[in-house]
Amino acid sequence: MTYAQIDAGAAQVAAGLASLGLAPGEKVALSCPNVPWFPLAYFGILKAGGVVVPLNVLLKPREIAYHLKDSDAKAFLAFEGTPELPIAQMARAACDDSGCPNLVIMTIDPAAPAPVAPAITLAQLMDGKSAAFATRRCGPSAGCADAQRPARQRGQCTTISVNGQTYACIVTYRPTRHASAIEWKNT
Repeated sequence: MTYAQIDAGAAQVAAGLASLGLAPGEKVALSCPNVPWFPLAYFGILKAGGVVVPLNVLLKPREIAYHLKDSDAKAFLAFEGTPELPIAQMARAACDDSGCPNLVIMTIDPAAPAPVAPAITLAQLMDGKSAAFATRRCGPSAGCADAQRPARQRGQCTTISVNGQTYACIVTYRPTRHASAIEWKNT
């Protein structure tokens, strides 16, 4: 895949997430091994202004549900898995338990239907969406979560710039005494 193809695919994912009602600063869980769909999903979440909640593909439904509830994920993008590791089935069970409203399954064959219901596939999410999605900004003016936190809980921003153009910042903070999180916020 070229960078242009990744950018176009990520824009389609972002547009699809926006059509599901994802607002900037909202969390989207992602459980996917190192397959071609991963960068499209990951960067699509970021382009939509979302916060990626990375989940290990080996987590069981109870563990996934815990993270979905704890993060208040509005969507969950999961790889379909294999017969030995049925990620889609575990994702569906976790969404049912946690109340996560949107499950998107990344199928090996983009034309294949989702192996669980209710769910849509990544191809269905991207279908008909423009590859020219404008990256959503996340910050105090957008009402994103980090801007709403008390000063002592706000994170440290590391700016990402290329050739003098600022693209995003990675915000690292410790929301609870038990977990830390990293958010990618567009600037």
